[in-house]
Amino acid sequence: MIKKITEITPAEARIHAHICGDGSLYTYLVKRSPADLRTHARIDLYKREYVIDYTNTEPVLMGQFVRDVKAVYNRVAVMNRNTNCKFRAKWIYERLRSFGAGKSKEWFISEEIIRLDDKIIKEWLNAFYDDEAHVDLRAGSISVNSVNPEGLKQVQTLLRRFRIENTTIFGPYFYKQFYHYRLKILGKDIERIRVYIGFS
Repeated sequence: MIKKITEITPAEARIHAHICGDGSLYTYLVKRSPADLRTHARIDLYKREYVIDYTNTEPVLMGQFVRDVKAVYNRVAVMNRNTNCKFRAKWIYERLRSFGAGKSKEWFISEEIIRLDDKIIKEWLNAFYDDEAHVDLRAGSISVNSVNPEGLKQVQTLLRRFRIENTTIFGPYFYKQFYHYRLKILGKDIERIRVYIGFS
């Protein structure tokens, strides 16, 4: 059943950010059951499943994701070993894809999200940094590593809305067969991200 959604809420912004951070969207083919084939005469013996998947070792973030999915889509994200949860729905998969969620090298932040007010953008950044950020107290920096430089540039643009402007993208660095890039927040803006964005 497709739930009618009229606007992007803070909860859906968090879902999108989590998929861009530590999640994925994918599809696969599965053979239809004999009962399904008897009920619906089809030529194609297989159907495509559409999966929304999120992995994290932090229980607080996993719990938030499950609650958000239920609130926004009225779906149950099934937990697996407390570090992964997933659910299936073509219409949700396509909706999140339209907002830019996707593979690590391909995700982006769509105009529909960029145009949202600062309250919702804060929730997007909070969720993304909860997943991806590394805080280095000795160096006085907060870093996000990604194989997606264009996505990091969009994150950098969103940070500027909160006057977090002392940021730099470094790289590429070749690591584990991929080129990685690093978005660092430096100096006085460390305090600004604590005050205006924060961590869960």
